[in-house]
Amino acid sequence: MKKLYKFLTVLAVPVCVGYSAPMLAATGQSSLKQRPVQQAGFDASQFKLDMILARRGDADAQYYVGNAYEQGQGTQKSLPQALRWYSKAAAQNQYDAQYRLGYFYENGVGVKQDIRKAMEWYKQAAKNSHNPIRDHLNQEAFAHRKAEMKRSLATLKVEQEKQERERKLAEARARQEVERRQQAAARLKQAALVSKARSLATKRINIPDISNVVLNNKWNDGSVSADYLPSSSTHCLRSSGNEIVCFSDAKQRVINGMRVTYTTKATLTGFKTDGTFHIKYHYNATRLDKASNRGSSVDPNGLKLEQGWQEPQLAMNCRTTDRVNLYCSRGKIRLHYRH
Repeated sequence: MKKLYKFLTVLAVPVCVGYSAPMLAATGQSSLKQRPVQQAGFDASQFKLDMILARRGDADAQYYVGNAYEQGQGTQKSLPQALRWYSKAAAQNQYDAQYRLGYFYENGVGVKQDIRKAMEWYKQAAKNSHNPIRDHLNQEAFAHRKAEMKRSLATLKVEQEKQERERKLAEARARQEVERRQQAAARLKQAALVSKARSLATKRINIPDISNVVLNNKWNDGSVSADYLPSSSTHCLRSSGNEIVCFSDAKQRVINGMRVTYTTKATLTGFKTDGTFHIKYHYNATRLDKASNRGSSVDPNGLKLEQGWQEPQLAMNCRTTDRVNLYCSRGKIRLHYRH
């Protein structure tokens, strides 16, 4: 039967000569193998015969089965089945099937459109064609398709570049919006702290045992124990009636990508019944190492990237109104501690 196909194909070659390459390309057809019989004669019996040979591995029969499924002749139309049998034939270098696969991928027929795959199948079809007339038609059709695909690829590239620009612009705008919201939240928080501190400053209170309140509690900012106040990591004792001296354990903090190991010495004085007192403290940086993260750019408590005792000493003014919350300030820095 395979020899019969080839013999009949040779007889049918002159019929193909009358078709021009542009017209074939426009309809999605190459110089494909056409049966030497009337299309009306391509019935279910012929399809069954082709299917038998196709299942035995005959590449031409596999192409005819795929074409029958594509056209719905002799069987129900099914593009997935057409693609399946064209693929089987194409794998055996049946160039008509390779051309049809190229057409399918180029136009998204039964598959997702993929111009690069289409080009690959067209190249395989042109490479495997052996009949001079068909080869000529294939070359013209291939040249036509190649020009079309170049235009499609150029358009696709422009669209992808446009989408990439829009994506980056959207990301930049999103980052700016996040930063704007963070800055607004920080300003509101700072304003609330300042307002609360001012409110506390104008409120008249009387805490005669203020030094005991400070000394006998463990102060923290909500997550980290205080460096220069009595806390779980800072040990303090009264050196005189109105003075408290504190020494902290070794601690670490990351500043500008450097991990600083340090201790703190602080002196608390000036305790008044209105809940106010003063702190003077020194940092002693014992070690500087590179950190895996950047950390903060500036330490709010004044710790610097300098090894040894850091000069000059730093100072803070603190106040409590309720024996539970401590508010300390150093310049524009406002800190809140509780126990």
